[in-house]
Amino acid sequence: MNEPQAIAAALRSLQAGDAAGALAAANRIVDSAPSSARGHLAAGLALRMLGRHDESRASLARAATFDPSDYAAAFELGMAFELLGNAAAALPQFERAVSLRPAFLPARHALGMSLYRTGRVAEAIEHLAAAASASPQDAGRHVDLAQALLDARRLDEAQQALDRALASQPDHV
Repeated sequence: MNEPQAIAAALRSLQAGDAAGALAAANRIVDSAPSSARGHLAAGLALRMLGRHDESRASLARAATFDPSDYAAAFELGMAFELLGNAAAALPQFERAVSLRPAFLPARHALGMSLYRTGRVAEAIEHLAAAASASPQDAGRHVDLAQALLDARRLDEAQQALDRALASQPDHV
């Protein structure tokens, strides 16, 4: 099996919820091609599913190192840092993901949340607002924006964000 086929098999296992199978497939890739960014990315995602967060972060860091132009590797490494409670370390990863793929809304939202968690509320609002306006039906993004706006004492805008959340998915809030 060549590398693209092996990566496809690992991703199918991940999508099916078979983290152990995905990890086995990813490890075969990495064993045969140690600098395979995609192999390390698949391994990192599988390790996360298995709850092995430190190992996941290490594997995702290798993926991001081997392919610095991969927005997904940067995003997933940021998520790994967030899962480990390190929003400050997640920030540069999310910033890189957004710079590589500005339209990738999960990275923009995650960047906003990491900025918020590190006390950079004004900057967080900018990213959270962009993600929320591009996802009008995502109540969660509007709620996150409302929280940041409340912290900034921008009460009218916070109320508007909550109103948008309620209008988009009344059962979510």
